[in-house]
Amino acid sequence: MDKDYLISVKQAILHPLSVIGGCEIYQYLGKDGAPCAFLSRGKSKKVSWHLKFSSLEALNDKVSKQINSYLDIQESKTKYKQEKTQRSKVAATLVNIGDIFYYSWGYDCTITSFWQVIAKSGMTVKLQQIDYRIDHIESGRNEYLLPLKDQFVNDEVITKRIRSYCQNHSPAISMDHGLMVLHGGKPVYQTNVYWR
Repeated sequence: MDKDYLISVKQAILHPLSVIGGCEIYQYLGKDGAPCAFLSRGKSKKVSWHLKFSSLEALNDKVSKQINSYLDIQESKTKYKQEKTQRSKVAATLVNIGDIFYYSWGYDCTITSFWQVIAKSGMTVKLQQIDYRIDHIESGRNEYLLPLKDQFVNDEVITKRIRSYCQNHSPAISMDHGLMVLHGGKPVYQTNVYWR
């Protein structure tokens, strides 16, 4: 049911506890005089629930619980966002110019590339792709790579924001098909080119 239609037809008014643009609860009296109400969330025109109540107290109790639940969720979202930002700030302090990230992605094969940090400002870094060498091959299909620092593949520079990969503040960078993470010095897996 459409929110605007109900407001017009039922001559519903906004409940005083409603949060405009977030958790809007409209109330009206039904044909039999019973209190009724419906909920609209955010910018949605659809109604989440539409109920008839035995008394005004029951309606107000439902509204109070709904609004408190909404406010709790908003508070949790705000807290999570602040914690995520703080983790990302800490992660950014662990990244320096010259550090190397690797990016592995693929569905039926794995492709790996290495990227070196060439500039940094706050939580933003500029990276340039570097070459690699094959450290060793296993079973013909699996090759393990090590980056070659300062051996740039081309002149392309990408600008990215550092974020926290997990609770331990590991630095990561979002890419099209996953995350780029700091190279820890160990060889990184890639599917051999002849198996792709």
